[in-house]
Amino acid sequence: RVDRYHLEVGGLPPYLTVQGVNGEADVGLATVSTFTLLGAPFHHTQFLVGGTEFGPTIDGILGRNFLMVADTELDLANGMVRMFQPHGCEGQVLAYWDTNGAPYSVVQLEPPQGRTGAVIGTAKVNGVPMRVAFDSGANTSVLTLHAAGRAGIRHEGPGVTPGGLSGGFGRRSVETWFAPVASFKLGDEEIRNTRLRIGALELTDV
Repeated sequence: RVDRYHLEVGGLPPYLTVQGVNGEADVGLATVSTFTLLGAPFHHTQFLVGGTEFGPTIDGILGRNFLMVADTELDLANGMVRMFQPHGCEGQVLAYWDTNGAPYSVVQLEPPQGRTGAVIGTAKVNGVPMRVAFDSGANTSVLTLHAAGRAGIRHEGPGVTPGGLSGGFGRRSVETWFAPVASFKLGDEEIRNTRLRIGALELTDV
């Protein structure tokens, strides 16, 4: 909504391209003099302009350059996002919301690479380790066809059904399928006899 906020959009530097799961996106760059988040002002903040349309009620999305300023909790059950500055909590039980002693799962994450490094951990599909990114902007989980093949899953295999076209950042869509999976394990939690979406998408490091 750059017209709503009277922002000038320029081109990206020649060395910078923007690529999502569906290929390269055509975007520009706008600079906001003051952007305020949770009462904290950020001056001369740059935003990418273009790519996917988010809908009539959404002006934009916040990326890791904001969400990694502090520890960010996505409380999906209650529709809340909380940001913490952690001090002295290493090795402590952080499931503060659990008052009944119910079991919970912990996933070891890789150290972030740089200020905007992806949130990456390891899952297991049919017992095969998979390097996965936690993408708060994605509305569904998906495996690349290459990764699915490592777990013995083929898009033309038995029990596989069409999943339709899937979109993401960028305007290109890719074909997807729903495939039966004997086991999906993330941290201490394992789901058996489920289905995962697999797709002909491109991912660089995961």
